[in-house]
Amino acid sequence: MEIGEHREYDLYLRDGALARGCGTAVTRWQAEGGVVETAVGPRTIEQAGQFAAALQTLFQAYNRVLWQAFPYCRECGGGCCVVGASDMRLLDGVALALLDEPFPALPAQVTNRPGICIYLVDNRCAWPAAWRPLKCAAFYCLGSGQWELDARDERYGRITRQLAGVLDEYLPEVLRPYAADLRETLPDPITFANVLDTAVDKIFTQALVARFPDLRPAAEQSTDSAADILAQIAALTEQIWQMPGDTTQYLADLEMLEWIALGRPENGAELLMEMDGRYAVTSDNQPMRHLIRAIRSSTSLRS
Repeated sequence: MEIGEHREYDLYLRDGALARGCGTAVTRWQAEGGVVETAVGPRTIEQAGQFAAALQTLFQAYNRVLWQAFPYCRECGGGCCVVGASDMRLLDGVALALLDEPFPALPAQVTNRPGICIYLVDNRCAWPAAWRPLKCAAFYCLGSGQWELDARDERYGRITRQLAGVLDEYLPEVLRPYAADLRETLPDPITFANVLDTAVDKIFTQALVARFPDLRPAAEQSTDSAADILAQIAALTEQIWQMPGDTTQYLADLEMLEWIALGRPENGAELLMEMDGRYAVTSDNQPMRHLIRAIRSSTSLRS
């Protein structure tokens, strides 16, 4: 099919805008020099590049465990590369720029298999091997795609023990205060990716946006106002009321999204991460994921 007909084409355009915004910020930083005042102290662009390279090394070691020590990823053939699985973050755009890696340029024609991620081209990920989107790099399962159902399986214990060793050896020093939380979430790779993303946001990427404010519109990927978000929640609630089957969880989550959008619960960011994991691997949940992303990008939840 033509790339513009792919159901994730708008997502691809937004990801590209985010990558360009991050590239512009890093280029300006290179030209202007100086430091970015982060939560862990002032950082030069050289130090930021070293941090990105350390994260790259961490995930290279992480994926060696998944691909060399266990058979599931080798035998799967990209079963997790589905519509809705890719989730480019601000960290991903900044890492591409700091590592001097290109954002994927996709061909005019892409696979017409239903439900396939737009970045899966000729059965290979179009992202550079040096850096894949954080959630994709962290993801693994036992071949079923349903890690939440199998997380107590002893095979997960064997995987997570080896991954814990990777964290012990390769986690960058500035992320050591988050080591216990990261280790605890290893059985749930989506939550693991969210915890790592939140940690990096607190210690670095928020500060980068503060120095280069023009990055924020691209980073947030949303022009939705609070009123727009509440209207979308109301419309989606009406749709779900008319759906067959058990919709209790959907309706409860939509009610919670409304409360989070209104700034009521203090742990709104944590609740959004939990919901993001719940809806991340099912391709029919794009409206819910759009709402979650729009609310996550609001200033009140990023501070």
